[in-house]
Amino acid sequence: MKVIRKQSGYATVFIVIFFAAIALSVFSLYDIGWVASERIRLQNTADNTAYSTVNMQTRDLNMIAITNRAMIANQVAIGQYVGLVSWASEVNEFSQNLETLGDFIRFVPYVGVLIERITEVLAEATSTMLSVIESGEVFITAQDAITLALSELQKANHLFTLGASQSVYSDILERNDPDVSTSALVSGANVASFMEAWGSEIKEFDSSDVAERNRGGDSRTTQRFTEFANLVNDSRDRFTADRSYRVVPRVNTGIYSFWADKNGGSDFVPVSINGGGGIQWNWTAADTFSFYQKIDLWFTSFTIETPLGWGAAHALHRDHETNNYYYRNHRNKRRDNFDESNWDKVSYQSNDRDRWWGGAWENGNAAGMLRYPSILGSGDSYEGNNLRSTAGLRDFHDFKSDEKTDSMPAFNLFLSKGEQNMKTQKILDEQSATYNRSDRFSVESSGGIPTDKLYASASAQSFFSRPDETTYGTRDHSWNIEWGRNDGLHEHGNLYNPFWQTRLVDESSSILSALVASGAL
Repeated sequence: MKVIRKQSGYATVFIVIFFAAIALSVFSLYDIGWVASERIRLQNTADNTAYSTVNMQTRDLNMIAITNRAMIANQVAIGQYVGLVSWASEVNEFSQNLETLGDFIRFVPYVGVLIERITEVLAEATSTMLSVIESGEVFITAQDAITLALSELQKANHLFTLGASQSVYSDILERNDPDVSTSALVSGANVASFMEAWGSEIKEFDSSDVAERNRGGDSRTTQRFTEFANLVNDSRDRFTADRSYRVVPRVNTGIYSFWADKNGGSDFVPVSINGGGGIQWNWTAADTFSFYQKIDLWFTSFTIETPLGWGAAHALHRDHETNNYYYRNHRNKRRDNFDESNWDKVSYQSNDRDRWWGGAWENGNAAGMLRYPSILGSGDSYEGNNLRSTAGLRDFHDFKSDEKTDSMPAFNLFLSKGEQNMKTQKILDEQSATYNRSDRFSVESSGGIPTDKLYASASAQSFFSRPDETTYGTRDHSWNIEWGRNDGLHEHGNLYNPFWQTRLVDESSSILSALVASGAL
């Protein structure tokens, strides 16, 4: 009987082949996973570095906007105080005039003495009020000092940002991936070119470069300071801008009519300094109060103005060429801020810009009293009532160009990472003396990382975007802070409102290809 024996050993061959395939797959998947992880890490490094570097610029833009707006607020605060002194002076003059009138009325039986006493009390009260208000003149000096501090802070922060951007760039790279490689072309030169482009957009404007027409100075600087002064004027509150109203409504009996008008306001106006054509903006204020009577006859008519009260105050530049600010020089002029160029006409609000001091000169007789010494016996006219010397507008930063834009130059970043800094199987073979694969388990012979490097690029930029809340209906919620514009207009990028943000943008792939081809990466 023949015994049939089963064959053996074939399973071992198949198992060896199967484990070889598994080993190749494991090595391949390991390399694929490691390279994919490194690629993601490299791209995140590029994004983080570009974003953080540009974010330094964004913070500086917002800092400039905040300090510019703070300097405007401080100037407006000075204007409010100057206007308050002017108004209080007018009220006090009116009360003193009433007291004088009361001295004559005291001889009227029964009511004369009472009226005299009332006018005396009123005059004493307003005189005390004026003294208390004027005792706060140091407030002007304090606000002027704060404005200087804001100007210097803005300058220091801008210089710090320019200097720190390179450090931020290097620090973010190091913290995200210390093995990233950047050539001189794409590191120092790239950041330097970005700083240069940034610096070419923004300029510090010096107040000493402002001058009258055809008197030297820099025209663009004069323009920027005029725009700044316009914003100060347009930021005035109602009391500061225009304190004019009709006190006594007009009563007309046909032949005879009467009424009383109170006019006044405060303006941030340019005055000459140093006698050499220099210009600075200063606060001046005037208030007048007159009683009018008009008689209409069949052959003629005439109006009688009786001045009842008047007052004025200033906060002039310390180098102002004269001690007086003559209101009569502006009596018949339009309220233009500086000159005749189109950019002088910028006005974002209706603050009655065509009337000097809220139309104080419309009460002509009362305004004429401003040039004469006060009845209080001080010996000084209100034209020369300079409360405190100031420095006017301080140096500040703004855009050089008038071109409308909502974004700053983009920062383009290109990074590379060599395969020697990755733990692929190939690198493990090269760096380990004890670990070495057989050539048959090498998966890089027909592929691998091109040029033995990974590449990543990123671009970021600062952009301006003021919220348009009307689009989303958020103004219906009383709890919501309203940042949008009430006029519904689009607001372009500027350095007066801190709505600058940072975003990543699409970079130019052609630049990256050119750098790779040139071997710069």
